[in-house]
Amino acid sequence: MDIFGFTRRDLMRAALAAPLPLLLPGAGKSEEAKKTISYVRAASASDIDAHAVFGWEVLAAVLEKTRPTYGDYSLTVSPDPAQALRFRHVTKSSDIQVNVVILTISPEWNDSLLPVRIPFQRGLLGYRLLIVHRQGLDQFRGIKNLADLRQITFGSVKHWIDTAILQKAGLPVVTGTNYDGLVKMMRAGRFQTLTTGAHEVEAQMAVIEADPDNDLVVEPHLLLHYDLPVYFWFSRDEEGQRRAERVRAGLKAMVADGSLEKMFQARFGPVMEKYDLAHRTLIELPDPLLRPEDPVTDTRPWLKPRS
Repeated sequence: MDIFGFTRRDLMRAALAAPLPLLLPGAGKSEEAKKTISYVRAASASDIDAHAVFGWEVLAAVLEKTRPTYGDYSLTVSPDPAQALRFRHVTKSSDIQVNVVILTISPEWNDSLLPVRIPFQRGLLGYRLLIVHRQGLDQFRGIKNLADLRQITFGSVKHWIDTAILQKAGLPVVTGTNYDGLVKMMRAGRFQTLTTGAHEVEAQMAVIEADPDNDLVVEPHLLLHYDLPVYFWFSRDEEGQRRAERVRAGLKAMVADGSLEKMFQARFGPVMEKYDLAHRTLIELPDPLLRPEDPVTDTRPWLKPRS
């Protein structure tokens, strides 16, 4: 999605600047495990995308957790922000310096890259709040289900995965080219609502509310949901498979011992409580881009606000 003029691609690159340890020592259990496994991500000047920032914290924890089994590792940052984009199009690019990226599912890279299909962000990106006009709040109070929601017109950027999900659910969608433009279109009355990730809403509203004439607010009762996993992605070569294997093992261990949930709650618990996700009217939308391999039937790593 576009946020404040950044494309979703920009956001994924922009979130890659979270500080991380460069090297931690350790000992493996075999000669192969003793070889240092290097992980390199791209950097940018600012941290915008909250789920990617959290992801790099998780990756550091995963690599440390697996140190007794897999041995030493290095976790470094490429100073070139464009590296994440180049990695996604590795067959068309040279000079690839990074070997791990954080992305949602997409037909664009599902077959070219290797995902670790454990949703470390617990699907939070798929829990969507609505930004609406203050004077239009009454239009939303009677909405109880998807059929009711189809009376509302949504704004979305044309290339967002969310656009395909909304349209597949039969919701009217007006498309734009970036998030900044969508806000202007909404203020001009082109549509009635924008969706935003529950963990993104505060940053977005801070910018929106800076306009002295702003009348956009967060709708207080509704919560849309679709399964939208965010994964670590690697190359499909032997080294990429080796990196992915270690991350998969570490994430499985963190899901099993509860440490991933603990990290998640520390990062996102306050905002989920502030916007009362557990008591909103939940409207489910299918995600047509999910694959059979996506672990939606394994409830352990997924967020359930009402549980």
